[in-house]
Amino acid sequence: MVARCAAALHLQRLGWSRWSGERAVLDEAFGRPDVAARLADLLIGQMTGPVARVLRAVSRTPALDPYLLRVAAEAVQPAARAAALSLLVEGKASWPVRRDWQWVDKSIGRRRLVFVYDARPLTVEPGLDAVIAQGIADRSAAVRRVALEGAMYRLKGRPEARTYATRLLGDRSPSVRERAEFILRTDSGEAPQAPASENGCG
Repeated sequence: MVARCAAALHLQRLGWSRWSGERAVLDEAFGRPDVAARLADLLIGQMTGPVARVLRAVSRTPALDPYLLRVAAEAVQPAARAAALSLLVEGKASWPVRRDWQWVDKSIGRRRLVFVYDARPLTVEPGLDAVIAQGIADRSAAVRRVALEGAMYRLKGRPEARTYATRLLGDRSPSVRERAEFILRTDSGEAPQAPASENGCG
């Protein structure tokens, strides 16, 4: 019950701008090892709902770090596996702390609200090569795409990146093939434009 409540409340906490005490209590409760372990089980087994959003929200504390590799491998939802893999590939967690105005065009007074993020390094280092290799073999294109983005930016210039790209050059997903082709073209000395990242790598 505590784990379910923690997951739901973490999604709402951005609106608690004046409730710093409540946020501290939530962080303390979620920091309990038993709550983190139960939440990891929920994230892995949940078939519906915003699991990836919950994972990103709770990643502001290191409590779930030891379970990220398991979530990336076993979560039912591809979006959850992709989110966990992205955290592991980047080696850090980031989360929105507030919204702020950003100018789009000062000459006409046009601006928009954007999220401002905070970040922290992960407390686990499972091995970048192993993490990317796991993602490359995933059955979901969303996860394979995250893995190739990791190869693009974190293994740039290394032979492992070319190996992974070659393996996925004939992937059934156009976005995965696009990233594989980009890695191979870059490795051959060309300077193509990088595909748009969908997971924050880079």
